[in-house]
Amino acid sequence: MASANSMIAGAGGGFVASIATCPLDVIKTKLQAQQVKTGHVNYMGVAATVKTILKHDGFRGLYRGLGPTILGYLPTWAIYFAVYDGIKNHFGENPSGDIQHIYPAAQVKGYQPLARDHPWTLHILSAMAAGATSTLCTNPLWVIKTRFMVRTRPTFSFSQ
Repeated sequence: MASANSMIAGAGGGFVASIATCPLDVIKTKLQAQQVKTGHVNYMGVAATVKTILKHDGFRGLYRGLGPTILGYLPTWAIYFAVYDGIKNHFGENPSGDIQHIYPAAQVKGYQPLARDHPWTLHILSAMAAGATSTLCTNPLWVIKTRFMVRTRPTFSFSQ
């Protein structure tokens, strides 16, 4: 059940993060993907990039690629949180299998379960494994998202 809760929390956080950070991601991607050619107009910094996007694509241009971004963040963070909690709980269990008791915490939060008191190395191992797993599983979605964001506006020519 804890894994399902972690997945739901991760997916919810990914959804909110994708909406909140999409404009910044579009700007970053446009700046990174630009090609410098002689006589070609380039983006000149963040403010100029925002102005160019708003001028040519409107407000919706700041959210170009939002669909693939949401489809990427939801599983990325759901997988990350589930793997992180799974590894931390599996390797952090008491080897004897005894039920762990509740101890008074040093903070004002009150009582904390003993299972939350893992060594820092277990947190690092869990985070590394979770990051690698979520990246391997969702990398194709990020490729699609980037292609949506750097897609150029269609130009029409009637002189053909």
